[in-house]
Amino acid sequence: MIFAIRPRSHQDYLSLPIFGPILDEFTNWSHQRGYTLSTIRDQLKHTRHIAAFLQKKDLRSTSELTHCDFQNAWQYFRQDHPSIAGTVRQLQRFLEETRGLPPPLPISKTRSDNELERFSVYLKDVRGLVDTTIRSHIGYLGRFLGSIGFETNERALLDLSLKQVENFLGTCSKDLNRYSLQHVVGYLRAFLRFEYSRGVL
Repeated sequence: MIFAIRPRSHQDYLSLPIFGPILDEFTNWSHQRGYTLSTIRDQLKHTRHIAAFLQKKDLRSTSELTHCDFQNAWQYFRQDHPSIAGTVRQLQRFLEETRGLPPPLPISKTRSDNELERFSVYLKDVRGLVDTTIRSHIGYLGRFLGSIGFETNERALLDLSLKQVENFLGTCSKDLNRYSLQHVVGYLRAFLRFEYSRGVL
């Protein structure tokens, strides 16, 4: 199918490191699942970037890949290149279905995971927020907890200072416009109110 989509460059794709040998089958698989030709063309372009990332990790073939490798690639691309991160997930599903990609090992939850899960339940059950909005909260709040050393310092929230909050928002302001930053301020206020209501702050 690659020849039909990319008649001039199909050989370049088939000789790509790591994914070249499976790309023709992958494009057929995507087409059968209803993806448009333009989306499949984009997926092909994305595999170049994904393969380059994985090569830097000394990976050479699909048989070496694990769920952890795909998770690392997804984390790397998701912020600045979400469409490439989407292709990472598609390749992962394809290999699960067709190559028996070994299932991921169970991951033990971190202190941050548990804290954010508690807050997520509150947002859903008490405030009635939808999952997409909750994910927006959690994404930035995870960064906030990281910035105050929550994972290794049991008193990180107990000893939280205004300066730490300001430093975090200052860091966010470098990448966000005023409108987006207002959302982050709202997420942080809601989280700190929640922690206050629990007696943590």
